[in-house]
Amino acid sequence: MKRQSNFSFLNMLILLGFIGLALLIISSMLNRKESDKVAFFGGESGGLFQAQVAGISADLGELMLPAFSQRDRQQYLNEDEYKLWSASACSATATAALLNGLGKPIRTSDVLAIMRENNAIRPESGLYDYSVFKKIGDRFNLRTDYREGGDLNSHFNSIITNLKNGIPVIINVIDAQFFPNGHFVAAFRYNSDDTVSMVNPDPLPGRPVIQNWNQSALKTYFSRSPRSAAFFPKP
Repeated sequence: MKRQSNFSFLNMLILLGFIGLALLIISSMLNRKESDKVAFFGGESGGLFQAQVAGISADLGELMLPAFSQRDRQQYLNEDEYKLWSASACSATATAALLNGLGKPIRTSDVLAIMRENNAIRPESGLYDYSVFKKIGDRFNLRTDYREGGDLNSHFNSIITNLKNGIPVIINVIDAQFFPNGHFVAAFRYNSDDTVSMVNPDPLPGRPVIQNWNQSALKTYFSRSPRSAAFFPKP
């Protein structure tokens, strides 16, 4: 009888322990900052995050920007399109993420189709005809502000101003270590600590799609390929 009593007491302790752990996990989830409330889903390509819609990245008023990965098979029409284009679709993916934030429920494949129609992208090298951004804007009844070159400080400051006003911007960057062939990201928020939040469509294995980049580092990357595009509703 005593042994049974001890066994019941042990079971009760285990049950209370599980309840306490569950409450701790729930409390932790509820107390996370809004910037952390992004659900990333691990894929099958070396730990790359392959989220079709990975959650709301920030409180942007009516603008809600989802996080896309160009390695997510669900972003493509079929397996053949995925195999051919996923490695070079950063421009299409960054644009798709941004357009979703503007209320256009589309996938990478939809933007890729417009780029392919206009012979603006190649699977081996990515986007090369940047005038296609205006054609994409026209397709979705948006005004496009595409900028290339010019005074670096003025151009970069215009990007920061847009971000401070809640306007996301597609940015072309180059870095010898991380993206030597150039890369497109969708910047969507300027933070109080002088970092910039963005959707990086093709992060390193184990890194999230949404990242905060130091502003000075972003400017260095941007200075090697000063191209940007923003979309606005037409009057």
